[in-house]
Amino acid sequence: MKKFFKIAFLVSLLSVSLPVFSQYYTTGTEAFGTRWRVKSFGKINLIFPSDAEKISDYYLNSLVKYDSLVGQDYGITNRRIDVVLHNHTSASNGFVAWAPRRMELITQNPTNSYAQLWHEQLAVHESRHVKQMYALNKGFVKFNSIFIGQQAVGLAASFVPSWFLEGDAVYAETHYSKAGRGRDADFLQYYRAHFLSGKKNYSYDKWLLGSYKNYIPNYYPFGYMIVNYGNIKYGNKIWTKTIRHTANFPFIPFTFYFGLKHQTGLSRKHMALQAINYQDSIWKTTVNTTPEIPDSLQAVRKPKVYTNYQYPFKLNDSTIIAYRTSLDKTPAFVLINTSTRKTKKLCNTGLLQGSPAYSKQKTAWVEYKPHWRWDYLNSTELHLLNNTRIRKQTIINLHGRYYSPAFYNDSSIYLLGYTTNGNWTINLFCNETVKTIFTFDSFIEPLELAYNQTNNKLYILATTAKGKCIFSFDSNAKNLIKEFGPTTNNINSIFAFNDNIIFSASIDNAENLVVFNTNSGKLNYYNTLAFGSKYPSVQNDTITFSEYTPKGYTIVLANEKNLVKNNIETLDFPNDSLNDHFTQTENAKHYESKPYRELTHLFNFHSWMPFYVNVFDDLTQTSMTSTLRPGITLLSQNLTGTTISSIGYGYGNSNLFMAGIKYLGWWPVIYANYSLFDYNADVYDVTNDIIYTNEKRWEAKVELALPVTLSNNSFYTFLQPFTNITLSNDYLYSSAAEGYRSGLTTVHSGVTFYSYQQLATRDIFPRLGVVSKFENEFAPTNRNNLGNLNALYVKTFLPGMFTNHSLQFTLKYQHQYLKNFYFSNRYSFPRGYSDFPSQTFYSLSADYCFPLIYPDLAIRSLIYLKRISVDLFYDYGKNSYPMVESDQLFTKSYTMNSFGYELFIDFHLFRTRFPFRLTYRYGFAGNNFSSFSVVNLNMDIYSGNRAINANNF
Repeated sequence: MKKFFKIAFLVSLLSVSLPVFSQYYTTGTEAFGTRWRVKSFGKINLIFPSDAEKISDYYLNSLVKYDSLVGQDYGITNRRIDVVLHNHTSASNGFVAWAPRRMELITQNPTNSYAQLWHEQLAVHESRHVKQMYALNKGFVKFNSIFIGQQAVGLAASFVPSWFLEGDAVYAETHYSKAGRGRDADFLQYYRAHFLSGKKNYSYDKWLLGSYKNYIPNYYPFGYMIVNYGNIKYGNKIWTKTIRHTANFPFIPFTFYFGLKHQTGLSRKHMALQAINYQDSIWKTTVNTTPEIPDSLQAVRKPKVYTNYQYPFKLNDSTIIAYRTSLDKTPAFVLINTSTRKTKKLCNTGLLQGSPAYSKQKTAWVEYKPHWRWDYLNSTELHLLNNTRIRKQTIINLHGRYYSPAFYNDSSIYLLGYTTNGNWTINLFCNETVKTIFTFDSFIEPLELAYNQTNNKLYILATTAKGKCIFSFDSNAKNLIKEFGPTTNNINSIFAFNDNIIFSASIDNAENLVVFNTNSGKLNYYNTLAFGSKYPSVQNDTITFSEYTPKGYTIVLANEKNLVKNNIETLDFPNDSLNDHFTQTENAKHYESKPYRELTHLFNFHSWMPFYVNVFDDLTQTSMTSTLRPGITLLSQNLTGTTISSIGYGYGNSNLFMAGIKYLGWWPVIYANYSLFDYNADVYDVTNDIIYTNEKRWEAKVELALPVTLSNNSFYTFLQPFTNITLSNDYLYSSAAEGYRSGLTTVHSGVTFYSYQQLATRDIFPRLGVVSKFENEFAPTNRNNLGNLNALYVKTFLPGMFTNHSLQFTLKYQHQYLKNFYFSNRYSFPRGYSDFPSQTFYSLSADYCFPLIYPDLAIRSLIYLKRISVDLFYDYGKNSYPMVESDQLFTKSYTMNSFGYELFIDFHLFRTRFPFRLTYRYGFAGNNFSSFSVVNLNMDIYSGNRAINANNF
């Protein structure tokens, strides 16, 4: 038993080596003045803004429904969870986080979701994550929570691969409904295309950890294949037992690996390879007899890098417009010459909200528009592009949330709209105003619009409680007419022409184009040419669509006679679900709500540590500022994400104490903390009669920041003025009192501004951008000892000679109006030089950074090398400071220059999710070219998925 307690304490000790690992996962806050309410059933508490009262019942009913259902595999039902709804944002998402324990759901459904209502999707997927976390909260992990609170589970979750957490959740959404991504052909289509095309197989490490060289899907489909295969081969208790092993033995390295091997005799690697082989054998039974696209039908050249051409539309006989995404370029609309098959970029874009719309003269699409301050209060903006003039576009702020445009004519556009109370609407944009012309009933979630210029009908693809349907809108009667459905197939990308509607659907493990005749009601599908067809449009007798290949979506121009046409009776999947829970929810139970007073819930102490550590020195960043000491530290974060705080007491050479708080509920973000140290206050000596004090040093700090997000589309632009005041009991000489007095106050103010182009996957740095910061620091009550400091930093990013190359220029400048003491330098000296007190300093730097190689090299299970990059640099600087020599005061100046290179090595260790970067710097400094070298190692914990989310919906 003594050994057991020693191990428990050791695990607790190790857990604080990364104090933010499972701590303080925040995604933002609702707007100031949000009135919160809460309703409960059993152990589920639903917290929501007051204007979400109507839809809160839908979510609570679904959460109650799936709470016990998805926990059956783990034997876990009826566990406490706090759920927070966000109904003012357009970025669909959901996640579960531990420390503090909660689920957060965004009520805005995405326009590409599968055939299940959004609140049902979120409930089943995120409830599965809740059960996973409670399954981890067993045995040794639960015992360890006595020492460190809820973050014990958060730490244990880091030992579980992301592919399992998300793959298991996708399995649950597929298993416990008639929908789910596991049934969608395009969910696994990259793997299908890769293996059926006979491409060289990749290593397990590459499938697991990704690549910059080749496209690798995220861990959602990868995990689903493994989890699904494990359940089929070994029964659905295999994963329960593996999680139980992880919970009982978290102190064993690679505990999930050994738990899985104990259950199956297979390592994670061999389990994954067997899962892929199993899935491949299924694909081969339905493989198409025409695996390659005839070259004569392709409208674009085969890319060297994985590239998707989506939403193609034929403007005329020689030109196609499409939306392009790729590994090496940022998303953009492009023109394609069908004769030369060359592309020309029209303009870059931000995050599209729904599919774009085309006319002969214009392209319209909707982008996400962030609020300038509040993360959960954002909208959309309409972009109109002249198809013939490069980069000529008009941006219109719609002051609301609108999606999926469809041209009524060149001056009018239909738009879907979403309101905070959960109502969907059809709107007409004309003369820069938006008019609502129809409101949908509850449990109808529209996804896409298509306007038929032939019969002047507007068609709507929507999800209902029974599946997906296509409606037509009767503008005179102001009602909907069901044309097709419901179906549990994930149909999408509708386009209307003549008396037909063409769309894509999953048939025989591939996306196929389906034509529905609105007069006869007949269904026909075009057998896919290769691995999947999507995004169709029809002009005269030509069908333009995106065809999937191992290198991404290409564009195909085909006449109907070029495609094999087949009759089909239904698009529904066979009922392969063991449990049929895909039911209507119109008669949802109503729950009474009551006010949720945020003021009384500011503090939520969820975790603690059995020792003292000053977690927050400056709450603008988390840092370890003291060694571990005996004592206790408490950590708090409220459920609405407005308040983060910590408090600790310890004993070292004497008493220690710290308290810190960060409040984000107002526009000024407020940081404050107080620390009592176990060493004496500092004395700033200016006389020969040096004094000593046994007074323990303390420091109090308050900071105000005014964050402003100016844009977040193709460029991310951010502005933040800030100021902080620091007060300590340090001693300085007072000429007025002719002695030393306690009390030092410093004020540090400035403004940060940056604007940079969003990065492509292969980009190391932005192709275009600027990062700047101006700072001033002074001591208002001690100007006779400390003057003030001004500092300026400007870095510009410019395109290099080739794609993904970056040219950077950096200016640093600082000047101190000196008295008796220096302020610390704000910026480092040129590379190869040690920092030195400075009165005036400036430097200019030039960097040229480029990727050297993408090795994708696995050295057994120890290390996986993903990318090696090179940065060539040259630094020049000049520093000056006062000196006394032979009783004479003069200013000494010297110049600094250095050049060399830096190697950036990006890799993963031990097949863990966290990316590392090893930086090796070698250069020459000074006129004598003295060599120097530096080695640094950094780990990106933010890529480790501290919250388990559904952000791939």
